Amino acid sequence: MSNLQGKVALVTGCGNAEGIGWATALRLAHDGADIAIHGRPEAEDDTRELGVTVAGFGRRAFRVTADLGREVDVTKMVDQALQHFGRIDILVNNAALLGPLKPALELVGRDWDSAWYTNVRGAFVCAREAAKTMINQGSGVIINVVSGNHPGQQDALVYNATKAALLSITHSLAAELSPQGVRVNAVAPGWVDSPISDSLRGGKQQPQRRQARPIQAKAWPAAPEDVAAAIVFLASEDAQQITDRIVHVGKEP
Repeated sequence: MSNLQGKVALVTGCGNAEGIGWATALRLAHDGADIAIHGRPEAEDDTRELGVTVAGFGRRAFRVTADLGREVDVTKMVDQALQHFGRIDILVNNAALLGPLKPALELVGRDWDSAWYTNVRGAFVCAREAAKTMINQGSGVIINVVSGNHPGQQDALVYNATKAALLSITHSLAAELSPQGVRVNAVAPGWVDSPISDSLRGGKQQPQRRQARPIQAKAWPAAPEDVAAAIVFLASEDAQQITDRIVHVGKEP
């Protein structure tokens, strides 16, 4: 277990109990961090439940609601978390929209809007605003959840493109912020039993994943908790010399 006592983490996309954001918030709290829990307005009941669970670890929880596709909402969200806790040490850019699932030649311009504004611009604005306070603190960690789907999933061009853009942002921010004490890395989930992965593959996969796995684990999906473990490692002091890196979690079937 890493020691994150005294740290504050802002985790976006925590509105689904089966998702990576939820698992990450729980693991960070378990390891000692206080959590700013982000969810969309329609996920208020879920984020409230998560906040209760975080408090059960003896950690402080603060729920923030924002549409990450709106820059003003993102800026307000980060400011609210900062005002509540007084600092932000860890940002996990996990929230994402899947976007339309259809062949590339059927895509039109507006098909890009919601996913691009949330997955790319929204994540960047989160990082920009969090980095400002991290620089003032002299340290901080930004972890972007990208995609380990290689080759790109068919009919998911918009989603895959937004995640590729976020990876590029990761590299650029790492180069710019490293001299100022801020580490920036990415975690790339492959085959993970999560809502987005299930949607990409046309439905729920491998419902027995939590039973004993065969020796050849690559035939099974990773759990959201596996991704959370990688994120928490990158957020910890054990990874203090790691920046501008991608950690892949899970294999393709």
